[in-house]
Amino acid sequence: MDTLPTELFQEVFAFAVGSPKDVHLHSDIAPLTIAGILAPYRLAAVCTAWRAICLQTAELWAYVQLGDCAPTHVSHYTALHLSRSAEHPLDVWAADFASVADDHDVYYALLEPIIENAYRWRRVRLCFPQYAPFRRLLAPCSSMPALQSLVFITGSVRSNKMVGDEDEEPEEMDILSNSPRLTYLAKHVLSVAICTSMNRLQYLSVSLRDTRRDTFLWRALAMTPNLKELEIYFPFYSGIEADPELHTKEISLPQLHQLSVYGFPPENETPWIDKLHMPRLEKLVCSIESCDYLAPVYAKVRKEVRHVVITSVETRPGGYFCDLDARSLDRLSSLDTLELRGITQLMFKEHNQSFFDHLIGGFEDETRTQPAWAAGFEHLILRDCTVYFNACRMLAHFVNMRESAAREGGQPFDFQVHDCMFLATRAQEPVAFEPVRSHFANSMFYGESPHSYYPGEEDDEDDEKYGAKWSVELLEELILRGDQPESDDEQPEEAATTTSSQTANSLPALEPIEEEPECNERSLAEATMPTLLATINASPTDHAVPV
Repeated sequence: MDTLPTELFQEVFAFAVGSPKDVHLHSDIAPLTIAGILAPYRLAAVCTAWRAICLQTAELWAYVQLGDCAPTHVSHYTALHLSRSAEHPLDVWAADFASVADDHDVYYALLEPIIENAYRWRRVRLCFPQYAPFRRLLAPCSSMPALQSLVFITGSVRSNKMVGDEDEEPEEMDILSNSPRLTYLAKHVLSVAICTSMNRLQYLSVSLRDTRRDTFLWRALAMTPNLKELEIYFPFYSGIEADPELHTKEISLPQLHQLSVYGFPPENETPWIDKLHMPRLEKLVCSIESCDYLAPVYAKVRKEVRHVVITSVETRPGGYFCDLDARSLDRLSSLDTLELRGITQLMFKEHNQSFFDHLIGGFEDETRTQPAWAAGFEHLILRDCTVYFNACRMLAHFVNMRESAAREGGQPFDFQVHDCMFLATRAQEPVAFEPVRSHFANSMFYGESPHSYYPGEEDDEDDEKYGAKWSVELLEELILRGDQPESDDEQPEEAATTTSSQTANSLPALEPIEEEPECNERSLAEATMPTLLATINASPTDHAVPV
């Protein structure tokens, strides 16, 4: 190894350390694990030769991840990385430092070295605490020629409303006037409005307080002709106001191919999206709460949109129980993919049952009017959903019907289920999914009796009799309550007469479940920094470790 050139070692080390993983198809970054943070220090501690190579490789130190831990540790770590990375472009991921959020001087001192190197920023994610000194923090950020991705997020919200007073106007700051490479911007700091030209921007994500005061979005859209994806979060509280005279001019977004809308749009506002001209829009993503808000737009984009995603808003559990309206999708004549994502209580409400009845029934009942997109519909995808059995039967029948038609030369069909839970009313009824079990990835089936069906596992003799596997979680609950599993009229007689004691005796011993320690951003940082500092202060050995 001593004969290998230094440049090869540098390439190998850079590959081993890696760059922060993208969490979006563009450039937003996710935090590294402890192993990722320690990687350059461990490489430098192998031997003196490797240490010299690591110190010469600025790329290894060009990622700064700041967690909410002791300020002295943060300052030491930041100074070390800024020094060793020389003039290499920086990737920065910073937490909101909730423990010092009320002390603006301490908070500013932690971020000041990072802010002073804004001209080196490449991909940056800053999470600000509420009431942070934005003007003081961001004033030096006027020139960022290497910047490709910028994410501003407000954390540590301590009120029922979003950041700032209801009568407080957002502070406008021209901080991106010299960022010619910027293609990704996510602004979720509600008290700062960025006013600048962004004609190269391709991805924009914005949180709004209300459409009357947050005019940043409308100005930005008028200056982003190359925008490909637009993501908008409406506030999750009532009482917002809308200005009917605000959206009077049509804005053209000729390159936009994906639009995402989340939250609770104003009830008294004409959809502003109706003023957008989106000739290439292919994918529409919306939360359940905004489905009705977007309904008038479907007719306008009926020939363009091919993929619709309906999701839930995790920050507001009430959103799980909102109604789905399949009829609003009827206008999308080119729709070929429908994806339901993160929706619990699916089919719990009668109205949501009619969603599937309308969605699926039109394909099998010739007397009913089929949706406009029925002829080209190819993909139905469920992700992280909880589905009750009244939908299970319809889905299984629907999939079998479409696949049979495809085998006979009809329209190809793709049905995918990922990480879902299906709740049946009787133990035997999950057997209905046996013909389509290959579609279910990491999904589980539960019934009121202690039978659970795990796709992808071989059934033993008893399981073949009942068409189900034991659910450890459900069994544990039954044992603790002393309940007897409910029998089914259609089960064999010997199964129907099983007593609770016999059932309990036939169960495998349950191992005690150990609770995993709570892991949050602060605990991760506190666990990382002492190890990191010990590694920094360690002396490299004189003998290389075999590779």
